[in-house]
Amino acid sequence: MSKKLILITRIAVIVLVAAGLLFTILTVVDGNIGNKPTPEGLASTSLNAMMYIAYIALAITIVVMLIFPIVQMVSAPKKALKSLLGIVAIAVLWFICYTLSSNELSSQFLEKYNLSESTSALVGSFLYLTYIIVGLIILATIFMSVRGSIKK
Repeated sequence: MSKKLILITRIAVIVLVAAGLLFTILTVVDGNIGNKPTPEGLASTSLNAMMYIAYIALAITIVVMLIFPIVQMVSAPKKALKSLLGIVAIAVLWFICYTLSSNELSSQFLEKYNLSESTSALVGSFLYLTYIIVGLIILATIFMSVRGSIKK
């Protein structure tokens, strides 16, 4: 990483930690922690300010999460190709899971929970994808353990 990016990250972390510490102290002084929370206490200005800090931290995290991979792809295109191939493989695997998933839920269940058939199929596809990935991780762990014991 460049020194400029590291410096900006450190400054952002210090500012957010300082603001969080300040508003935590204000909340304790306000008396809202340790007592039973009341609607008035939960709507206090210090708790609202802490929520805004959390929103700012979340926004910074999302921006960094979106920008950092692009910077890494530009700086190391060969590694980026491997990552892109992994993403494409997962996308293909998801598409296969989506075509295999079906809506096996009753219409009463779908109406009760306000779901559509396509939403049910989408949830099913992600469940299948999760099962397949967990299975692959278990198989890879077993393979690596056996390979490591054979090499010794």
